[in-house]
Amino acid sequence: MMIDDDIVDCLVLIKSLLMENNQTNLIEKENNHVSLSTYLQRVIECEDKITSATEDSPLSEEYLENVKSIVHESRQYFDDKVFSIMDQQTWGIMVPKPLLITNVPGVINLIEYNPLPQSTASSTKTSTTNGESDSKKPFTTKKPSCFLVRGQNYLKDGKKIASPKPLFFTRGMQVVSKSSFCKHVAQESWCAFPKHPHNNNEWLILNYMVPGASCVHVVCFFSASKEALHIIRGATTSHTATTTATTTSTTYSTTTTTTTSSPGAKGQKGPPPTSDHSKASSTSSSSKGWKLLVQQFWNANKDFCDSRFKMIPQIIEGNWAIKMAVGSKPALTGKKLIQSYYRGKGYFEIDIDISASPIATGILSLVRGVSKHLVVDIGVTIQGEEEEELPEVVLCQNRFEYVDLDAAAPIE
Repeated sequence: MMIDDDIVDCLVLIKSLLMENNQTNLIEKENNHVSLSTYLQRVIECEDKITSATEDSPLSEEYLENVKSIVHESRQYFDDKVFSIMDQQTWGIMVPKPLLITNVPGVINLIEYNPLPQSTASSTKTSTTNGESDSKKPFTTKKPSCFLVRGQNYLKDGKKIASPKPLFFTRGMQVVSKSSFCKHVAQESWCAFPKHPHNNNEWLILNYMVPGASCVHVVCFFSASKEALHIIRGATTSHTATTTATTTSTTYSTTTTTTTSSPGAKGQKGPPPTSDHSKASSTSSSSKGWKLLVQQFWNANKDFCDSRFKMIPQIIEGNWAIKMAVGSKPALTGKKLIQSYYRGKGYFEIDIDISASPIATGILSLVRGVSKHLVVDIGVTIQGEEEEELPEVVLCQNRFEYVDLDAAAPIE
């Protein structure tokens, strides 16, 4: 049974609101006043039962209807406060605090968030991977207007525009170390991706494999906005003949080349890129052609994904040598590194093996030792190479602030 919202996310948010209001308020139901503590317990029981369900013992449609009714009752009680929280398009580039990934090995907390509607973003001390308090902000979201992407007429005038808000929202990050690299981390027990069978959202997982004295995984988690869900689910229904279905985990073989991207379409050199901030869009609305490109990418084979997956780096804080080494030019990393693609129920994972490139490994040797002193912004998009595939929109984005790669949590 499908429910429009990710029901576990809904219950987590409702539980948070109930706990905040439990001391002073009562909830009205069928003309009787029931204490919020009683109602809260009902929500917690539903959440526990859903998360403990398995494919072998799934929840009945009757029980899920009961959960749906709880969500509806809570929405009625909290009025537009809950409605705005449940509507992912109101989150902007940030998600409510209760939905941030926590309590997993190597978690790096997001500091800036929107805990409830009408609340202001805050910065507080949090724990780093080694459990010590740190007042620096280790991992945050980033304003999308700072990422420049190809505009509608890029193939003619070379102009780039500030991207609208991303299609996927940052949910958290893990930094862990292992004796050897692990691929398809979504299946690992230590991975923060929610594995309950009733996760109705779609997640994008980026697994950066960082070489060094130990093998470090920097795993970033993003969940889809409603616009992204509409695009992706359109893909699963309209591309039934493509490489995989979302219910089956698939691995693509890996190869690497050394070609670089060019600003023009089909390998033709385009005009020199310029920036046009005045054309920046304030919404996540994108062209029909670009949405079709996202659909194709979500289900495409390795060769297509390698040719279109584009990363936009920016060193915000760092010394001159690192800024020069990393640069800020967008890169089709699938043509320079080894990337693997894994699809399963509710997720699309992209593994990025940085050790595959001697040049990237050399640059990383400069960065890794001083990572705790750096602020790095990363944006990800799909390269548009035809006029109808433009303008581009950032898929996901995040800012790494003072992340100490040498303090990664060890995993057996």
